[in-house]
Amino acid sequence: MLAKLAEQIQLAQDCSYQPTKTQYVADADGNWTPVQRSKRIRRWWTTKADGTVQLTIRYGSKPLELAKGKNAVEIVSEAELVGTLERIRAAVEQGEFDELIEQQVAWRNRVNTIKAEKLS
Repeated sequence: MLAKLAEQIQLAQDCSYQPTKTQYVADADGNWTPVQRSKRIRRWWTTKADGTVQLTIRYGSKPLELAKGKNAVEIVSEAELVGTLERIRAAVEQGEFDELIEQQVAWRNRVNTIKAEKLS
């Protein structure tokens, strides 16, 4: 989660930020060579028409439910986005998001168990 938050902070600071990943590609002779490819990254925030920003914190592909029925933080403007992301990163480092992440993992495991039971 900390690595994803670091990517989001860099993306908020520089809109042209494009992280890369290394993939190995086989040539005609069957030799594997490393190739740098750009990695697709999605922003965790959206800007509304009135200029406010809604920021969702994601674990995997799903947003974390920060409060009952609420999964976004509303920020006054994009100027405060980097500071908010850094405060969230500090909270994750201190373990304040551990319970939310555990709930997300438990929900995902329960859903996968139900799917497996239906297939049996």
